[in-house]
Amino acid sequence: MQTGLFDQLHKQGLLSDESLKNTQKLFAKPVVSLYRDLNVLLYSGVLLLSSGLGILVYKNIDSIGHIAILSCIAAICLFCYAYCYRKMSPFSWGEVNSPDVLFDYLLVLGGLLLVLFIGYLQYQYRVFGERWNLAAFIPMVLLFITAYYFDHRGVLALAITNLAAWLGITINRFTWPFLGNLNEHETIYAAILLGIFLICMFYFSALSGRKAHFKNLYHQFGTHIFFISITIAIFEFDPRYWPWFMLLVIGGAYHIFKAFKETSFYYLVVGILYMYFGFSYIVLDLIEQTGIEAKAIAQIQMLYFIISAAILAFLLVRLNNKLKKDAGL
Repeated sequence: MQTGLFDQLHKQGLLSDESLKNTQKLFAKPVVSLYRDLNVLLYSGVLLLSSGLGILVYKNIDSIGHIAILSCIAAICLFCYAYCYRKMSPFSWGEVNSPDVLFDYLLVLGGLLLVLFIGYLQYQYRVFGERWNLAAFIPMVLLFITAYYFDHRGVLALAITNLAAWLGITINRFTWPFLGNLNEHETIYAAILLGIFLICMFYFSALSGRKAHFKNLYHQFGTHIFFISITIAIFEFDPRYWPWFMLLVIGGAYHIFKAFKETSFYYLVVGILYMYFGFSYIVLDLIEQTGIEAKAIAQIQMLYFIISAAILAFLLVRLNNKLKKDAGL
């Protein structure tokens, strides 16, 4: 860290010898920021608390009673929202800083408990009848309102997750290993459209200037939802995967273009890796269709991965160097 400004102030007599020495000591051994570490710990605490409440409900449902559990969840949720409403800064379409440390975490906890409360209410009392989608739609709307009103990216992420759940895109302990819930064509189409919609929200936020700082979160969710759903479409529609692969290439080209436009190595890696996954699946499928013996197929596939991985690493390094060169770094 440069101390030239302090040296000039010392020469002008505006800074004492002792103050200059203390400043030089400070910059010689800069203070280590614990901001990210504390953030991780605090958000982990919120997640553990909400998970603990869920386990408590599951294990003690008979002894505690449904009304008591719902009342407890509602009371904590209302307390979180009341505290945040009292402490919040005036609403603005621009970025608003959090008033204190507790504000962010109580708002996330309130959002999680809101989803838990409405889901529990529907599961136990069928307040929406057989319209289970309403149990995802209502908290989704409330979470979007909360995210924009209180200006919170964490709650916006919860709202986007509920939007995906409302469209039927969910992952649980049964479907997680192979994302089995995405093997229905309607769900694949919904996931692709959701990814495109979220990327469009990126441009809407940027152009309209309304909560423009939310744009990157929209784009990151949209990017991964789009690419994952397209990749699964290639698997699912085998051997009619060529239209989906072309869509994957278009999406990858868009992200590479965006990477060079914004000097973002992240978008460069994302675009190339997803295209590599789709391309590798097609190559492996074509190898298997050759009709040669299984042992030879395994050897060819192994050779492909060795060569392609080396080419991929070389390509990423070259493109990263070009990215830095274009940025003048």
